[in-house]
Amino acid sequence: MYIIFGILDFCTHSCKALEVAKLITVSWLQIDGKYDTSKLTKGLKYGVYFCVELSDNLCMHGRVTLKLTRPNGTTEEHKEDLETKPKNTLVGLKVGEFIYSDCECESTGKFSMNGCDGATWMTGLTVVGAVITPIC
Repeated sequence: MYIIFGILDFCTHSCKALEVAKLITVSWLQIDGKYDTSKLTKGLKYGVYFCVELSDNLCMHGRVTLKLTRPNGTTEEHKEDLETKPKNTLVGLKVGEFIYSDCECESTGKFSMNGCDGATWMTGLTVVGAVITPIC
């Protein structure tokens, strides 16, 4: 996963043996990730999620955009208001879904989270990672 911050003031720290990225104060947020489908089971439906923790001092001013680019090239995009999510606990932000099939052209998919109005400071977001999991 690649994390890009506009004006940098963030840290990474270990949280229960995991390295996480914690937003302290930034004006630009862009997180990009990709996944290799060769290890997935064909015919199953998968969900892609960002695993985050939102602190009491969360300040995002507007919604973040979550985008999934499936292995076949189609995309799914929506916005989430993080201010409405539970605080001080792990939260799964659903990026999107896909069914992995035999006819996939690419062996990788991509996902992203963007919150980049650039005019306001953002703080209070800890990114633990991303999860790709089979769903019913």
